[in-house]
Amino acid sequence: MYFVWSLPVSVLIAGCENATYMREKIELARNFGSLSDGQKQALIEKVKTKALEGTIEYFKRKEA
Repeated sequence: MYFVWSLPVSVLIAGCENATYMREKIELARNFGSLSDGQKQALIEKVKTKALEGTIEYFKRKEA
């Protein structure tokens, strides 16, 4: 959440399927502090391999 909130976005659809998830999102928002460029880059590097493999967001995979 902090990663996306640190970007210039207009809308974030986070999914609040139940009251527990909603309370989590509210608490995150209350404690939000924008990530630095270094923190954002570190997170990108951490997930880059999985993103390129298409194992997480399988619907974004390019068809061969």
